[in-house]
Amino acid sequence: IGTMAIALAIAGSLFQNLGFRDLKSAFEGYGFPDGYVRSALAGSISPVFSNVDEKVVHIAVVTVARTIQRVFGTVVAAGAVVLISGLLMRFEKISLDVIAGG
Repeated sequence: IGTMAIALAIAGSLFQNLGFRDLKSAFEGYGFPDGYVRSALAGSISPVFSNVDEKVVHIAVVTVARTIQRVFGTVVAAGAVVLISGLLMRFEKISLDVIAGG
């Protein structure tokens, strides 16, 4: 369970950091403050998505989707590592005898 929590924390951190950097550079000429850029990563309630300029909304959607795509690559890489590790493990019977009782 701890490994899953760590993996989710890493993926969330990657999403926030990469997404913020990409959105900040995409909105360079629009003058959005950092709070608006971070809220655009959080969802559609952001003032960025309520903007009437469809170009701004399109930039935000494409950038967030590209960030999700990049973070999903880490999930695929982790699955590949688990698969290869499982295939390279030695095949043997595990003894589950009780050694000490209480």
